Order: sequence, then C-alpha cells, then structure tokens
Amino acid sequence: MARTRYVRGPSPASQDTEAQQKRNAWMAAVRVRKAVQARIVEAFRRQLEGAGPGPSDEDLLMFARLAVAEQRLVPRAA
Repeated sequence: MARTRYVRGPSPASQDTEAQQKRNAWMAAVRVRKAVQARIVEAFRRQLEGAGPGPSDEDLLMFARLAVAEQRLVPRAA
C-alpha cells in the first residue's frame, strides 16, 4: 500500500513575511507616487506664477502609471 504524502502549506511565519513584503512594496509605491505628485504640483504652481512651463507629459504619464501600480498593491483583507 502506498503511503499518502501531505504537503504542508506555508508556515504562519512565512505568511507574515509575505504579507510584510507586500505591505512594504505598497508603501514604497505610495512614496514614489507622492514624490512625482509633488513635482507635478510644483510645476503647475510655477506655470500659474508665470515662472515656467507646466508638468511634462512624461511626468503626467508616469504619475498615472504609478497610481495604477499603487492600487494593484493595496493590501487586501484576507
């Protein structure tokens, strides 16, 4: 008779580590998005004051991509 082998799931410690890694990735995405957002706001401010151009199309596109990536990384309740 063949022996049944059971596969263990991830240990609770590794689940915590994975959850923490996901949270860290999300927090990093938030920081980067906020930095780009601040740069865009400053560019609009300079434009309104007549001191320079507004934000570049590249900055706006990067902001949009970062916002989407950030939303994909939002921690979900288990």
